[in-house]
Amino acid sequence: MKFGFNIFDKPVEEYFDYAVEHGLNHLEIDLIKDHSLLETFTTDRIVHIRELAEQHRISLSLHTPYTLNPSDRRSGYRDETIAYLIRCIRLAKEMQALHITTHIGFFWGMPIIKRIRKNALNRLILSLKQVLVECELHKVSLALENASPKPLDSVSFFLGDNIYDFKYIFQQIHSSFIKLCLDIGHANINEGPLKYIEQFGDKIINVHFHDNRGKIDNHLVIGEGTVPWDLTIAALNQLNFQGPYVSECFKIKPHEAVNLLKSHF
Repeated sequence: MKFGFNIFDKPVEEYFDYAVEHGLNHLEIDLIKDHSLLETFTTDRIVHIRELAEQHRISLSLHTPYTLNPSDRRSGYRDETIAYLIRCIRLAKEMQALHITTHIGFFWGMPIIKRIRKNALNRLILSLKQVLVECELHKVSLALENASPKPLDSVSFFLGDNIYDFKYIFQQIHSSFIKLCLDIGHANINEGPLKYIEQFGDKIINVHFHDNRGKIDNHLVIGEGTVPWDLTIAALNQLNFQGPYVSECFKIKPHEAVNLLKSHF
């Protein structure tokens, strides 16, 4: 099975020794800081990272910045986002990464007006269809991450903060390269992780794990919140899901978080 963690504070090259020392075998590279922006991945750097991964038998995945909005109303911005995602896909191919995980955007307006959300979803789907052409060409999967809901008095709202959005997306797009990144903590703030596993078990390709008390996405340590860990892991085991399980428990070290997770297997 694959267990690892999300990397954003330092370059990924600095974490291979730590991962090997603690028996971790997956690294998820968050492309949000200066040291991991797309332009920093030169040919020499890509080759070096790939060699480190092969040497230590560690798999890789990429995580796009959560600020991306492929559902934006502005066509020019959507085009830029599509171009960025295509560059990510090509990088993943060169780096031999397992997949790319991405948030699916946000919209402005009253969330209780269904038309506003539906229009945003339709814009998203048009963007994803263009991106998936590149996924299919390079055999790279795109994992859509479920989001945590924002308060009703927010200015903007996330797409993918409920099961309906994913049902609609998967009904409209028929590609073996569109998958789900199940964020257990985010799911705990809406319908719950078990409902996502029940609905989309065949789509889950990546799992982010952290805890909360069902109201705030505060990335608590496993056991500090209300996530039903035993039931959740049992449901994933029933699917024979082999990982990667990616820690986003930011208050403890990744290997400590993984050990807590393993206690529920």
